[in-house]
Amino acid sequence: MRDRILKSVRTLAAVLPMLALAQPMAAQSEGRERDDSWEWSAGAGVWYTDGALKGFLVNKGFSTSADPSRLAPAVAVRVGYNVTEHWGFSIGTSGAKASGIKYLTPFAAATYTANLNARFSPFLTLGTQFTRITGENGRKTHPTWGTHLGIGFRNMLSPNFALRVEGRMAMEHYADLPGAKTAYNSIATIGFSYFGAGRRAPPG
Repeated sequence: MRDRILKSVRTLAAVLPMLALAQPMAAQSEGRERDDSWEWSAGAGVWYTDGALKGFLVNKGFSTSADPSRLAPAVAVRVGYNVTEHWGFSIGTSGAKASGIKYLTPFAAATYTANLNARFSPFLTLGTQFTRITGENGRKTHPTWGTHLGIGFRNMLSPNFALRVEGRMAMEHYADLPGAKTAYNSIATIGFSYFGAGRRAPPG
């Protein structure tokens, strides 16, 4: 039963941005060009731990539970710079905690947006990340490298303020893992973005 619930949550996290991408993309302009703008974002959601990585953490005594949940509440913050209406770059970090295990993930990404100046704007992100994991009695581990692919959307609530929904799937290489060294962790968040500066749209 629990595995079915976990699969349902993960499927929902993956499908929600896809449903958004299916919406009409000919949205209205907000009267401001958001290229050449800074974007500050914050959100909350759910972290999902790869099964092999979870087993390793339990066997090594990271957790306070013999069978911790693979789901954990998560928060994320990000600051980005939108070079054009399509391309931008950002850095940020996310954090999660469950059963004594803490996950801290700084990341950097490039973002492609369908049309940043539209009311509704789907986007893709691709970047690198590095999850530092700490547990009971000072135990810690981290990957030697990591990358992620993300999908999501922004929905403008005002010219400078947007709802932001995002899901990211990571591929990280942990030298400490027995057998296959790759872990596929994921995170889904919902939050808000604030756009600073940017250019005014030319008069019609």
